[in-house]
Amino acid sequence: MPTGWADYTYPITIDAVSVGVLPFDIRITEVTAGVTFDVHITSVDTGVTFNVNIAEVATGVTFNVNISSVSTGVTFNVNIAEVATGVTFNVHIESATTFTVNIQTSAGANIVIDKLTTEAYTEDRRILSNNGATPSIMAPGYQYYFGKFFPRGCRGYINTIEVYCGNSDTTDHTLYIYISPQPGMGRVISASLTVSAGTSNSWRSVSIQRFWNYDSMFIYIIGDSTNYPTVGYDTGTPYDQVNSSDETTWTPQTRRLWIRVNMTGETVGDLPVSGTVDTILVPHSASKFENTGTSISAGTETELLSISGAGYCDLIILQSAESNYPQHTMFKVYCDGELADAFSPSTLYQYGMSALSRPYCLLKYDTTASTGICNIMVTQRFEFTRQLRVTAYNGSASAYCTAKAVANLIT
Repeated sequence: MPTGWADYTYPITIDAVSVGVLPFDIRITEVTAGVTFDVHITSVDTGVTFNVNIAEVATGVTFNVNISSVSTGVTFNVNIAEVATGVTFNVHIESATTFTVNIQTSAGANIVIDKLTTEAYTEDRRILSNNGATPSIMAPGYQYYFGKFFPRGCRGYINTIEVYCGNSDTTDHTLYIYISPQPGMGRVISASLTVSAGTSNSWRSVSIQRFWNYDSMFIYIIGDSTNYPTVGYDTGTPYDQVNSSDETTWTPQTRRLWIRVNMTGETVGDLPVSGTVDTILVPHSASKFENTGTSISAGTETELLSISGAGYCDLIILQSAESNYPQHTMFKVYCDGELADAFSPSTLYQYGMSALSRPYCLLKYDTTASTGICNIMVTQRFEFTRQLRVTAYNGSASAYCTAKAVANLIT
């Protein structure tokens, strides 16, 4: 049973305790229902350790811990065991330097953390950046992509992307800027920055004015010529530059690219989680229609259309015509460089596909030499994060092939 005053309070004040002289160990056992336990800790110097051990706590108990004016190096350990439903543990920390909060639970306990301040709902304006004070200068050229990755805290409205760049040539040059959630994923936002002739290296911005729904952001650039424009970098840490020749495989560099992001309305932050998580799909609100006609040579696989970005495609219409063997044209669908499916009018016909079949519809099957036409409609969903490609191949004869596709891209 609790001891102390009639209301079960027992105030203790400790003043001017030297570090290493007295450890602070608070042990509480068999706390009955309805009790409120208050701990107020103020003006704690460097190196002090507090240990609080709480066991067998009944329903309705409240623990209030207020910590203020705490110096660097103070450790506050709280261990709670056998806690009943309905117990509240409140911790308030203020006037402290940088500190770390470690929380561990077991047996299905839930943790709810909320920053209940005005910063949680008012507009937050900040610049995402990672660079030093003095830049070196390089020319990215037009053969390699140079990227910079911000892994956390990027949700919000992108006002501008800023690049430290210049152009000492006698003609204007362009930097092409692409934004995606992560390296290797398709472009979500594209922009270009014209760098005027005869300009020195400095921060230059391009307007984006788009909302960014992702916690991470990957920005990469490429120039329009070998030597211009030039961009800034430094070799300080943490490194964040990566290079690629194909937008798929990225190689880390011991550099920091001088790119920064001006943002508005950013969230306070998110907690990393593991385990089973309910997710909400981001709407694919941008539709892209592609329609191409291409003559293919016998024995040569030829690209009919290509869609860059991240999303899905569930409508493709294909035609093979003007061939002695239109039914033998093999159509292939690639998602992110990998073969997703391959089919021809003749194989679909052999499998008994017709105009009413799904998801592969053989709309027309005319094998007349030179004048025959074969049409296929595909409603199979193909998902991709970088690129969707459709190709045609006819090993028997040349042909004229047409491809139409509608893709829904993430924005």
